[in-house]
Amino acid sequence: MRKFKVFNFFVYLLTFCLAIGIFSNIANYAGLAISLLAIFIGLISYFFNTYIEKLSFHTVKIIITISLITMVIIQLAVLKFLPVTIYHDPYRVLSQADQLAAGNFHWTTTYFWRYPNNVPITYFLYLWLNLTKALFSTNLALWILSFLILNSFILLTLKLAWQLSKRKSLIIGLTAFFVLTPFSYTYYLQVFYTDLPNFLLLMIIFGYLFKWTNFNKSQQIITSIGIVLLTCIAYLLKPNVIIFIPAILILWLLLLIKKQLKKQLLIPSTIIILGLTLGVTATNGIYQLSNFKENKSFEFPKTSWIAMGLNEKYRGTYASEDVTKEVKLKNEAQRQTYDKALIASRIKKLGFSGLIKLWIQKLAILLNVGDIQNWYNGGYRNAPSWYQKHAQFFAKASIITYSASCINIFAAVIARLFRYKLNLKKHKDQILLLSILTILGYLAFHTLLWESEPRYGQVILPMLFILLTLPIKKKHHQSKKVGIIALCLAIITPIFFSYYYAKTNKNDQIIAAQRSQLSVQYHAKSSTIQSLLKQRVRLNAEANYFSVQIHKQTELKVYLKKLSTNSYYMLKHKDNIFYLNRKIKAGNYEIIAVNPSQTKQAVNIIKTYNYYLAPYPLYIDGKKYPHSSFIYTFAYDYKDGNFDWLKLNKEKRAGK
Repeated sequence: MRKFKVFNFFVYLLTFCLAIGIFSNIANYAGLAISLLAIFIGLISYFFNTYIEKLSFHTVKIIITISLITMVIIQLAVLKFLPVTIYHDPYRVLSQADQLAAGNFHWTTTYFWRYPNNVPITYFLYLWLNLTKALFSTNLALWILSFLILNSFILLTLKLAWQLSKRKSLIIGLTAFFVLTPFSYTYYLQVFYTDLPNFLLLMIIFGYLFKWTNFNKSQQIITSIGIVLLTCIAYLLKPNVIIFIPAILILWLLLLIKKQLKKQLLIPSTIIILGLTLGVTATNGIYQLSNFKENKSFEFPKTSWIAMGLNEKYRGTYASEDVTKEVKLKNEAQRQTYDKALIASRIKKLGFSGLIKLWIQKLAILLNVGDIQNWYNGGYRNAPSWYQKHAQFFAKASIITYSASCINIFAAVIARLFRYKLNLKKHKDQILLLSILTILGYLAFHTLLWESEPRYGQVILPMLFILLTLPIKKKHHQSKKVGIIALCLAIITPIFFSYYYAKTNKNDQIIAAQRSQLSVQYHAKSSTIQSLLKQRVRLNAEANYFSVQIHKQTELKVYLKKLSTNSYYMLKHKDNIFYLNRKIKAGNYEIIAVNPSQTKQAVNIIKTYNYYLAPYPLYIDGKKYPHSSFIYTFAYDYKDGNFDWLKLNKEKRAGK
């Protein structure tokens, strides 16, 4: 029985949360496959740990080096052959940063007036694009940035895990996670946004805390200056990192009670608080540097997110209905008054039991990871034919492998928390407790207070990796036979079930697309044309649905031309979409919009300065625009071959 009852409470609470995460990830059609793979991975770890620990450090180093080189090769192949069409928030950040890098410091979209928290990430991205614009396109600069930050995080995680644990099995296990799951090849590699820099900064901050006692005075001063700057940036990029402050204060209180609060922790943690505090004040400086001016008539108050988090219909996730109502209000003050009344009415309607149920649902959503491949992207721009043939298989394999791997991380952390008793006299164990408190802070923030989304829960990964370094005293069995069988089954399971689900549970498949846009709701301006728009598209697989977004009030006629036969297919018009439901074989096509009238017609096309939106340029009245494109989607509907035009073109999150 643990003597430190308060610490027990945090351990049990984190265990409960991670258990919810485990059940959340198996509560779907692939639950059997995910459960089996998670069990087999656990068995591999259980029966092979002893053998791995007996390997020489040189052998382990070779294994990790070869694995990471393989990972890098796959990453480069993904960036080259499988670029995605980025949309929603990351595209708006990217588009504005691209504009700033071109020397245009006007903020023409009202998106940033509504969500000014994304101005800092836009400014920092602009600095990078401005630095590299003479050498690279925005596309290549983005890929390099994501590649560098992602792999820096991976290397730092492996280095810190080795320094804290000295366990070869843990380092090989973490390497396997990075190399064999979608973590390193999907969202974090393909879409640049705040999450990945946040991962890296969190790992740097914890590394600083762990190493503080090993620094001499001059090193402490130099690293502290760097940490103040990095924590300030961390806040600017992701304001919810402010959770560090209450986590640190709770840790101080616990250590004061135990009479263990010493300068070895007090000084570096105070420096972190200082950096976060400076981040709050530095926001206005970023606004001035980027020529951004706030507009309170558009801005959403923080209460809007709290109200959204209490929306039972949407299970506490982003609620487009709430956004629509808020937009109609005149200013931030009116929205805040409206939100306060809405929050009170929703709490009253939910009641105690309803509130508990909603919180559990939000926590389950927060820790669900299966959809990582689809976060903030509208599908591949134009995936090769070999991938298109097996796209369903790869999608299912992504769900199964990543869900099972995260389940094992959750389970392994739970096991370590119960097997190891933290000694709060040790500096290292104090930081480990801080990682627990930080995880709980993030989970509590999005469960009890804010809206919840699966992507948000990934922020706890750096702290979970740190908790995996907790020692395990129990000796493992040395049954190589069982371990080999588990390894074989761990390979066979995702292959078999991915193939099975690819045949029995097909999802609508994007064949080619350009879905980046600034959105009319953020007052994106339409262009006008006199006579003709043309853009070539290559299809590497058959589609049975095609749509292109033009404009609601337009006299344009839109056609799809097959270049090999000069065949024309006229598209139907509904709302702001022109669409075609029929078999469209693989090949080269041209999207053509013709103006039959003498007056200029409005059209929704996307223009950037140095970012290539699609594989082929757009021609406007005969002039080539390499950084412009239609907003289009080619898809294959496996259900009835008559794709509902609203499915892909009316965004899932209407407010986004």
